[in-house]
Amino acid sequence: MRRVSQLGLLLSLSLCCAGQKIVDRMVVVVNNHVITQSDWEEQERFEALAEGRSPKDVEHSAAALERLIDRELISEHITNVSFQHATPEQVTKQIAEIRKQIPAQKSQTEGDWKRTLAEYSLTEEDLENIIAAQLDVLRFVEVRFRPSVQVSPEEVDAYYKETFLPELKKSANSGSQPQLDQVKDKIRELLVEQRVNEILNNWVQNLRSQANIQRLDAPPPALQKTDNR
Repeated sequence: MRRVSQLGLLLSLSLCCAGQKIVDRMVVVVNNHVITQSDWEEQERFEALAEGRSPKDVEHSAAALERLIDRELISEHITNVSFQHATPEQVTKQIAEIRKQIPAQKSQTEGDWKRTLAEYSLTEEDLENIIAAQLDVLRFVEVRFRPSVQVSPEEVDAYYKETFLPELKKSANSGSQPQLDQVKDKIRELLVEQRVNEILNNWVQNLRSQANIQRLDAPPPALQKTDNR
């Protein structure tokens, strides 16, 4: 999930009171679509799972909320775009990649995996929906932005001399220096990724500038972090 983390895309918490009534507060409205506190916490829980962090680390962070806003803006846009959406097979493969990053005792058997998801208050269906949405965004980015990015041989050569080799020399395990021909394809791909990210970030900022984003509420005080904690 390399680029998936750039955008970061996902959702869910619910607060219960007497009589099992579900209470969920609105946090942000993006072009008439509501992002709730539940959406915010599900984003946090998924990110903690994918990054191998403890579910106890989940909090309502401002950064996660901003990623949710970006995701909503992109999702709203791509509903009107024709492209190949994620297949069940692709979703299954991506979930398998996540499981590989989880300690074996937490993901080796199906029972282990379900218990791990339960620790993060996620179901298998939740995870499938989140991954499918992420893959759709990545596919859209590939179709929309990557074809326009060109990297010249001169740029590859400059990166090799000015960035790759100096960073390699700083490495404790640098060993022998590979020739340009040995690494030029990797460098070109890296430069393409950087350009795509730049274009994507500028495009999302443009979406934000045109959107109606209303911030309605903050999380309960008990869930907020303070600098002197």
